[in-house]
Amino acid sequence: MAQTINAARTVNGKRRRLGGFHWFLLLLTIGMTLLISAPTLFFQTVQYDASATIQLNPQRYRSFMAEQALQNQLCDASRNVVKSILPKFGSNTFGSACGAPAADGSLILTAQATSPEDAQAAADYTAQKLIQQVRAAGGRDSLRRLMEYELGLLLKNQPANNELGRRLRELIGVQAFDFSLHASTELPAINAEDLNDLVRAFEVRFDQIAVELRQPDLAAERVRDLKTARGLIGTILTDVLYSDPRYQSDDSKASAAYVKQAALLPTQARSQNFALKFGLALVVGIVGGILLVLADRAIGIVDKVRELWAYRELIRNLVLRDLRSRYKNSALGYVWSLLNPLLMISIFYLIFGLLLNSNIRHFHIFLMVALLPWNYFIGGMAEGMMSVISNANLIKKVYFPREILPITTLISNLVNFMLALPIMFLIMFITGAPIKATLLLMPVIIVIESMFILGMILFLSSITVFYRDVSHIMGIVLQLWFFITPVFYPLDNIASANYAKLVRWLNPMASIVDFYRDIAYGGVTNVPDYPTPGLPSLDGVARTGLTALIVLCFGAYVFNHYSARFGEEL
Repeated sequence: MAQTINAARTVNGKRRRLGGFHWFLLLLTIGMTLLISAPTLFFQTVQYDASATIQLNPQRYRSFMAEQALQNQLCDASRNVVKSILPKFGSNTFGSACGAPAADGSLILTAQATSPEDAQAAADYTAQKLIQQVRAAGGRDSLRRLMEYELGLLLKNQPANNELGRRLRELIGVQAFDFSLHASTELPAINAEDLNDLVRAFEVRFDQIAVELRQPDLAAERVRDLKTARGLIGTILTDVLYSDPRYQSDDSKASAAYVKQAALLPTQARSQNFALKFGLALVVGIVGGILLVLADRAIGIVDKVRELWAYRELIRNLVLRDLRSRYKNSALGYVWSLLNPLLMISIFYLIFGLLLNSNIRHFHIFLMVALLPWNYFIGGMAEGMMSVISNANLIKKVYFPREILPITTLISNLVNFMLALPIMFLIMFITGAPIKATLLLMPVIIVIESMFILGMILFLSSITVFYRDVSHIMGIVLQLWFFITPVFYPLDNIASANYAKLVRWLNPMASIVDFYRDIAYGGVTNVPDYPTPGLPSLDGVARTGLTALIVLCFGAYVFNHYSARFGEEL
C-alpha cells in the first residue's frame, strides 16, 4: 500500500514537472510560428487597389449575364491581352479580377499593383479589354449571319452588295473564323450597336491570329491562310468599318457596353491588416502548441525524441543503406539523383510545354519548381507506407523504435530532394530567372511538407501492416492526387476562385506546391519577361502548417498505438 502511494506521488510529481515543460513547449511553438510569419508580417509589399465599372445592356448580352463559364472565359481573355500591354502584369502583386455582373448590367473590375499608376492602368485596361471581349462575343453572331448571306449570294453567282460583302467572301475562302456556315438568303439588319460589336469581333480575331502565328508547329499552308486572313481583317477594319459614321471608338460614351466609371488614381495603400495577421499567427501558434501538448500526453514526445536520439546511429546507417541500395550496381551511381529530376522535367516539358503547347511563359521554371517537391512527396509516400513491411525481418530480430523505419525513408527522400535543388537553381541562373530573397523561406516550406509526409506515412505504414490492400489503393489515390495538384497547370487559371480555394483547403499539397512556386517563380504571365517571385499569403502558410501538424500528431498517435503488434502481424 505504501509503495502504491509513493508511486502515485512520484507520478504526480512528474506530471507537475512536465506541466512546466508543456508551458515551455506551448511558448516555443508560438514563438516559432511568429518567427516564421515575420517576413509576411513585416516585409509585405505595399500594394494599391483601383477599380473601374463597366455597364452592359443586360438584354443584349444576356448570355454573358447568365453564364458564369462565359464570364470567366472572357475575363481571362481580357487579362491575357493586358498581360501583353503591361510588363509584369499577372504576378502575385500585379493583377486584376472581375466581379460578378449585377442585375442592371454593371460590373466592377478591381486591380492591385505596387504603385498607384500601375493599379489605375491595370483597372482601366482590363475594363476596356473586357468590353472588347463582350462585344466581340456578340459581334461573332452578326458576322456569321453576314457571311452566310454572302455565301448564299456567292452560290447563286450574284455579286456582293457592298465593299464589306466583297471582303467577307475572301475571308470565307481562308477560313479566318472557326464557325461553320450555312448559306442564307436573308440579309441581316445591322444597326449601330451591331456594327460596334462587329468591329470588336474583327479586332479580337486580329489579335488572336497574331498569337496563333507564333506557334512553332503550324503547317506552311495554315500560316499562309492566317497571314492572308489577318491582312484582310486589317483592311476591313481600316477601309470599311472604321470609316462608317455609326462606328464609336470611345468606350466611355453611353452605349450597349461602355466604361461607366474609369479607375481613379489611388491615394492610399492597401491596409496591411497587421493586427489581423498577427492575431492569426498567434492563434495558429497556440493551437499548434496545444496539439503538441496533447500529443506529448498521449505518446510522450520527450521520451520518444530521447529514444530516437539514442538510436541516431541506426537511423544514419539505415539512411545510408537506402541511398546505397537505390543506386546499387548502376554505372552512374549517385549521378542518377541529379539526372532523374532533369529527365522527368524534360518529359513533362515535352508533353505539356511543346506537344500540348502551353501558353505559360518560361514553362520549364514553372514546372520545375513544382515537380521537384512533388517527387519528394510521391517518393516519401510510396516508400514510406511500405517501410515497416519491407523491414519485417529486422523487426522480428531486434528491438528498436519502430518509428525509425518511416523516418529513415523520409530522410533518404529528403536527401534526394536537397541534391536536386542545386540543379534547379543552376537552371534558373542560366535561363535568367530572378533569384530573389524570397527563396530564404524555402526551408520553412520544406519543414511543412516534411511534417505532412511524415504524418501520412506514419499512419499508412501502420495500417498497411494489418491491411495489405492499402498499398494498392494508395497507388491509385496517388495517381489521382497528382492530377488534382497544380504541378503542370496553374490552379487559378482553370478554376473559379471558390473552387481553387476548396482544392487548397482539401489538398495540402496544392497549397505547398503553390508556396514553392510563389517564392521561386511568381504568378503566371504571358509576357516575355520572367514573373516576379513573392511571398505566399500568411493565412495559406498558417492553414497548411497547422494541417501538417494535425496530420503528424494523428499519424504518430496511430503508429504508436499499433506498433506493439507489428511483430505478431509480420
